[in-house]
Amino acid sequence: METAEDWTDAVEAQRRQKDRYFAEDPRSPIPEDQRAAFDGLNYYPVDPDYRFEVALDVYDEPEVVVVGTSTDGEQEYLAWGSSPSRSAVSRSR
Repeated sequence: METAEDWTDAVEAQRRQKDRYFAEDPRSPIPEDQRAAFDGLNYYPVDPDYRFEVALDVYDEPEVVVVGTSTDGEQEYLAWGSSPSRSAVSRSR
């Protein structure tokens, strides 16, 4: 298990990566002529109180789950298991 500080650092790193993608990647949703002025998204401060860990009941065979997206049509994910609250835990293929 990572510490709250490790988790905070990881969330902040993901945010920096997303901001770089929006500012620099040719597939950015920001029009090319507006990217130079983009200085990052506005985020709420990272709050470790919203971090939680749950037990995972791992499936013997991951299930394919198809999810509709607003940009790429449908995306396939693998459902690896569920939590005791029955929320599926998925990851893109």
